[in-house]
Amino acid sequence: MARSTPRGSILRDQRAAGIRRLGPIQFFVEVWMELRRAEWPTRREAIRLTGIVIALAGVIALALGFIDFVFNILGRSFLGG
Repeated sequence: MARSTPRGSILRDQRAAGIRRLGPIQFFVEVWMELRRAEWPTRREAIRLTGIVIALAGVIALALGFIDFVFNILGRSFLGG
């Protein structure tokens, strides 16, 4: 049977590793500060990149659909359906 590590031991290990535990308010304050420092794309870049993602998703969907169609035909021919 596996032994569980006491919670105090985990916290001690985190402090030794330099990991500090944040309260929920401090966490969201730091998240907000990080989001403000992030470099966001312009509207034009966001629209262009969204179009690329949608186009690639369509191409991949067509390729997978074609592969599925071919395997469906092969499967039916081998199984006599």
